[in-house]
Amino acid sequence: MAKREGLINKLIRQRREKKDAEERAEQEAKQAAQEAVEAQARAEKEAREAAEKARKDAEAAKDKAERDAATRAEAEAQKKAAAARKAEEEARAKAALARAAERRAAAARAAFEEDMAEAEAEAEEKADDLAAAAAERKAKEAKTYVVKAGDSLSVIARDQLGNGRRWREIYELNKGIIGDNPNLIQPGQKLVLPD
Repeated sequence: MAKREGLINKLIRQRREKKDAEERAEQEAKQAAQEAVEAQARAEKEAREAAEKARKDAEAAKDKAERDAATRAEAEAQKKAAAARKAEEEARAKAALARAAERRAAAARAAFEEDMAEAEAEAEEKADDLAAAAAERKAKEAKTYVVKAGDSLSVIARDQLGNGRRWREIYELNKGIIGDNPNLIQPGQKLVLPD
């Protein structure tokens, strides 16, 4: 009987241990399931946070890229504007140099023309002086004729030069004395005859 009681107690103990083990296993399973749910929730949360962070990083990268592109574009625009300003300044400087050169050329032309006018005037004056001196010498050396009543230039040319058609030469030499009409010569006029 004691053996039987010992056996019963052993069976009860085994059942109790089995029941405790099952309860522990069930408890562990529940705890594992709870931990799995929590781990899944944590994983989902981390995944959402990672996705949100990735989205924000992408937006930040996009914003940075846009800012960098805008900065580069602005720098390029400033560079082009500076080049345009430099080209404009160079063009203005060249235009100013061209205007100055044009003014110098105009001044040189004016001075040259003035010098030429003075030289021409001097040359004309000298030519006039030489012509007057030559005429005077020629007049001194030239043969002269004093007009008589009834004379005409063709008669004087015939008698003095041997050819009546040379009257024009006499007229050209004495136009200042005779006047505009070669037919009106006056007695007493002293005419220069051509050679």
